[in-house]
Amino acid sequence: MRCAIPNKRQLGIQLVAMVLCALLLIAMGACTPSTTTTAQQDKDLVVAEAKRVLEPYKSITREDLSKGHRPIAGDDQTEVFSQWGIDPYEMCAIVLSTYDYQIDDVVIDGDAATVQVTVRFVDVAAAMQRVIANGNTEANVSAFGELYRSDDGSGTVQLVYKELLDAIANEKSRTSAEVKLMERKVDGTWFVDASSLDAIVSAAFGAIA
Repeated sequence: MRCAIPNKRQLGIQLVAMVLCALLLIAMGACTPSTTTTAQQDKDLVVAEAKRVLEPYKSITREDLSKGHRPIAGDDQTEVFSQWGIDPYEMCAIVLSTYDYQIDDVVIDGDAATVQVTVRFVDVAAAMQRVIANGNTEANVSAFGELYRSDDGSGTVQLVYKELLDAIANEKSRTSAEVKLMERKVDGTWFVDASSLDAIVSAAFGAIA
């Protein structure tokens, strides 16, 4: 007999995803563009700026995230994470360890540019489905329900988080998405519009947000 996963489990996964999306977006938008002198080849400068933003995250670690970037101040969800004893940087680092990209095309229109990029990450959605399938066995639903009834919710969320971390770390499949980075030139300097980084965050975590 198959039983439905308690709503608490699915809400826990979604909460993990939402906060991690916010953290990743903060991390990816935190650097400021380097200054450049007037250049003859705008395309090269646009590509260089895109790489400046995209390249460092191939080697970012959990320690880099925790030292350089803080959760959003005053965010109730971040406070809940802390209360539950969950490290929100850990999953970000695992997902980013699988990250790669390639620049496919650049279109420049005056002081605006569009950079077409293909990004690749571990298939977080596939990992999540394995966690759900595993939790839907009769024995696991029973054990989960027992834990849910015996604590204030922190144990259940920690269990879901650990299972999801393990599933992502062991997931072999990869997923790719085409995203657009928008750049603008101001006073001779090209810089990536931070709002266009949303698409990269969605490519990494959107399936479970």
